Amino acid sequence: FGSGRKKACRVVELRLDTGDVTVLFKSRQCVGLALSPKADFLAAVSQRTLFIYSLRRKKLVKQHHQRPLTTVTFHPHDPYLATGDSIGQIVLWYG
Repeated sequence: FGSGRKKACRVVELRLDTGDVTVLFKSRQCVGLALSPKADFLAAVSQRTLFIYSLRRKKLVKQHHQRPLTTVTFHPHDPYLATGDSIGQIVLWYG
């Protein structure tokens, strides 16, 4: 961060009991990362894509947006998340 260069990222799961490392997803550039309040979902934004990974089901869902995404966060109590894009638009993602 801070160098101005775009770097690839990998989001991994590290099993402390076994030492196993599993790549959950990878992207050319991650600009935001969030963990849901119950720690059952992990979300990341990269360019125009929202990645949502279910830690319980071990399933990845990708959602695409019209403009580059810049941030992601989960609601602290309700089951949805919000993303922000390059022009300041906020999108709420349900279900």
